[in-house]
Amino acid sequence: MVKVLDNLKRKFNIDKVIIVADRGLNSKINLKQRELEIRLKKSKSFREYTITPNRIRDALNSLELSKIKVDNKIFFMKSNHSNTQDKLKFAKNIMRFLHIKQLKNLSTKEDILCLF
Repeated sequence: MVKVLDNLKRKFNIDKVIIVADRGLNSKINLKQRELEIRLKKSKSFREYTITPNRIRDALNSLELSKIKVDNKIFFMKSNHSNTQDKLKFAKNIMRFLHIKQLKNLSTKEDILCLF
């Protein structure tokens, strides 16, 4: 969308653009997703990937955790059983790009909160 707007501004000599959209399109989460998509597309380390909002969402959702309780203590265990290696690699690269540390195979709630 940004590229299209830039082209229109140049072509028709427009200084200011106002976008009218409903709440869903302009929600914080959608704007953050678009921002991440643009940043990834500009990054040299993501040139091998086709970057789309759905691909980003699928990759990040592939980072599954299973909650387990041992001796009244709660742990979270990484589980990658239903995901392809390509999807997991893409997700890990996104996390690295965002400077979010990788999870240990077995983590406490406190370990997870310290990542952010």
